Amino acid sequence: MGRLNGKVAVITGASRGIGRATAKLFAAEGAKVAVLSRTSEGVERVVADIVEAGGTALGVVCDVGEADQITAAVDKVVAAYGRIDILVN
Repeated sequence: MGRLNGKVAVITGASRGIGRATAKLFAAEGAKVAVLSRTSEGVERVVADIVEAGGTALGVVCDVGEADQITAAVDKVVAAYGRIDILVN
């Protein structure tokens, strides 16, 4: 464990399925994870799971089909963590 210590990962579609599993795995490996999804409920649930397991996560509601929402999401992640190292979408 710890292969991603110090890295910042943005995971889109992270509220369910492969995206959710990826977000949780990256957090378990030490990454700070930005959990992106279209629904606040899904985002909050995954962030809570990660934090409860001892990880670091930021929830961002974002529809990746909308350019202005992508820009706002990136700005939010960079403001919180200083950079983005990994993007999974």
